[in-house]
Order: sequence, then structure tokens, then C-alpha cells
Amino acid sequence: LRLCLVKQALSSETDRMFAFRVIHPNNHLLLQAESSAEVDEWIAALQSASVHAFDDVKLAAAPFVSARSRSTHCSPMGSPRLSHNAFGSNLQTDLPQQRSSSMANLDQRDSVTDEIQAIGGNDECADCGASRPKWASVNLGITLCIECSGVHRSLGVHVSQVRSLTLDTLRDEWVRALRDTGNCRANAQFEECLPKDFDRQAVIAADRLSFVQRKYIDFEFANEAFRTCMLAMREQEQEQRRARNRSQSDQQIPPTSPESVGS
Repeated sequence: LRLCLVKQALSSETDRMFAFRVIHPNNHLLLQAESSAEVDEWIAALQSASVHAFDDVKLAAAPFVSARSRSTHCSPMGSPRLSHNAFGSNLQTDLPQQRSSSMANLDQRDSVTDEIQAIGGNDECADCGASRPKWASVNLGITLCIECSGVHRSLGVHVSQVRSLTLDTLRDEWVRALRDTGNCRANAQFEECLPKDFDRQAVIAADRLSFVQRKYIDFEFANEAFRTCMLAMREQEQEQRRARNRSQSDQQIPPTSPESVGS
């Protein structure tokens, strides 16, 4: 994570809207958000996580640097010289404050994670049943294991918006959705018509992607009324996105001057 570079994707680089890149020496990811504001939030969250990763290194090195500073780092005038890290900040004065701030953020996230996982069924992945899931689909209101969260990302943000319970700062509306829905209520709708002899583990082991697509895209395991409602809502959302895309495309086309029309 300390080696990652995060930046917004240029329109000349991709035809996707609201895209951003995560660049690592060994990998290069192109990710898509739902809005420009969400792109900014993702970039800020990833950059913050990178800073925290550096903080962990600085915290581990602090005792050794401080000891060395006291014993060997003296100026020719005999006054102690402050030890600076690679970022130019004073380790002895900055680290306690950074540690306090980082610990407070981690404690807050842990508290939210514990609260969400305590809701009915949320202590297991909504799709495969793995224990202590650390990810969530914030628009569906369910918790997911890391394997199922990867599959949900592949569905697109119009179907499932995946966030980390431990790395991301969750919006209030996302936390409310996870509190108000939860895995038990969600699966009561999405899996109402699952056969009683359904072998979840065997199906997941055979083809996790297919099961998730059938559940959240085709609504194969839901009752007819819920399936019809969800498909209608999805079609309406897609039409709204198409209209927004057309509007933005029209705005990017430069107006034709009268001279060019006459010629």
C-alpha cells in the first residue's frame, strides 16, 4: 500500500465515467465509482490509508531513532539536534499526536464494524456464510467476505457498491442502510425461493460468480413480485444514467459557429 499511487483517470485514457487508477509497481487497477464526489472520497481514503501505512513504519522505528538522537545527534555547539524522518517532520514531537489521531480513527471504525456485525446475520457473509466479514455492499445493506466482495465489485456500482468496514470511512447513510437492512432481512428477499435442500457451500465452491449474478442481477431466488419490482427499478436507474450520459456528451460538443454552417 505504501507503494501505491492513486489518481483520477483522464477522459482520454478511458471511456468510463468516474474512473480512477490505483498504480503499483506490480499491478495497475482501473476502478469506477458512482459519482465524481465518490471518486474524490475513494482517492482520499486510499491516500489516507497509505499515510497510515507510513505511520506504522514510523511508529516501529521511533524508539530506535529517539535513542540514537539522544546519544549521537549533537550539533557542534553542543545543543541537541532534532531527528527528522524522510518527510521532514520531527519524530519525537509528531509521532505521539499522529499515533493518537490514528488510534482514534481505528477505534471509531472498529466500533462501527462491531455494531454492524452484531446485527442479525451480519456476523457471516450474506452469500457464502464465511464468518466475521470485513466488507459490505452499502447499497444492498449486507456484509461480505473478501472473496464475495471481489465478485460484487465485478457486478458494477449500479448493482453493488462495495466498501471496507475497516479501511473506509463509511457515510452516515451507508451505516443506516447496514443497520436497517442486514443480511437476514436482505436474504429473506433475495433468497426467499431457494430450494430447501440448497447446498450453499457446494454451489459457491463450484461457481461463486454465477451464484452472485443469479442472486443480484437475475433475482432468480426471489419471489415474482420482488423480482419484477427490482427489475423495473434497475431499468429506471439505467435510463436515468443514459440520460445523464447523453446530457454530458452534448455539453462536451462545441457549438457550431454560423460561419461553419454557411460554408
